[in-house]
Amino acid sequence: MRLEQGFTLVELMVAMVVGSIAIASAYASYEVIAKQYEKVKGVTEMQSSSRSIMRIIERDIRMAGFKWRDRKGVITYGSISAPIKITDSGNKCCDKVTVIYDYRDEASNKVERVQIRYWVADYAGSSGTRGRLFRKTDILGRNQKILPKPINGNDDVLADYVEDLQFSDGSLLRGDAMSFNKTVESKGLIAIDLILRTKKQYGLDRNYAKKDHFGGNYDINKNDAYKRQEYSSTVLIRNPL
Repeated sequence: MRLEQGFTLVELMVAMVVGSIAIASAYASYEVIAKQYEKVKGVTEMQSSSRSIMRIIERDIRMAGFKWRDRKGVITYGSISAPIKITDSGNKCCDKVTVIYDYRDEASNKVERVQIRYWVADYAGSSGTRGRLFRKTDILGRNQKILPKPINGNDDVLADYVEDLQFSDGSLLRGDAMSFNKTVESKGLIAIDLILRTKKQYGLDRNYAKKDHFGGNYDINKNDAYKRQEYSSTVLIRNPL
């Protein structure tokens, strides 16, 4: 007759301890990988959205002052007295910009005079207050006539977690002082500087200060664990101001 023997209590306890260590190690590794993945994902989303944002702003500023002409060469909606207006924020976030130009919809072949505005406003969320970039399109002219009252568009959210947005004279060195009323209008070269941050904080707190070459007069200085990135571009307005 063959006797069957099971595990002793000591063997079971040893097996449980070894198994617990293995599970804890696997969980710790997973947690590290998951945090790293979220960090990479957050930075990637920030970089991807920033490129799209800059392209949209560049396009609108480049078109500032464009006046559509009909087949006879006549300007449809007349002159534009203020093709671009930049409101300086001083030593804080963020500058505002308003551009006016004639926009032709290729699908319908219709031309409208539009006014487009960009600005950043505070938004209070569950994780605190952050900056949101808005874009609004108002219709000033339609059907070859300037409207007596503009048709106001929606306040569309273009970007989240915006730390700074600056517009300056692109012909000057970054960080130099500028006069929006004179130099920008006369030279038509505008620098755009944007700072975004990640949604979450990663790692230890670190000091962030705006680099000297970055445009604008907002001396941003933060001490936290957010990851920030600066983006800069220079746009030449197509139409003489």
